[in-house]
Amino acid sequence: MDGDTRAAQAHIDGLPEPRRSQMQHLHDVITTAIPDADVTMFDYSGPMLWMAQAFHDSTTSSDKLLAAIDTVIERVRKEGLDQATLDRARVKMRSGLPPALKSMGIGLTR
Repeated sequence: MDGDTRAAQAHIDGLPEPRRSQMQHLHDVITTAIPDADVTMFDYSGPMLWMAQAFHDSTTSSDKLLAAIDTVIERVRKEGLDQATLDRARVKMRSGLPPALKSMGIGLTR
């Protein structure tokens, strides 16, 4: 077990039940399905690519839509996000994980 795998396992081991069992199961499913998966803990320090899809009606130009998105990104870059927003995003991210894995043919049931 290399250092990154140990760090991931230590993080899982430190979680309270039932979260620990859930995360252990998820970790096992992913590492079994993708044996060479990178299990590095959250340490990426380079740029990340985000993709978004936006739909607008014919009365709103693409430039106006992009300007609105840029305004929000700049505000978040300068001011950050409050804890309630981060907590909500975390819940949404976690709730989207099972369907995303299912779409790749990875099941989470025991």
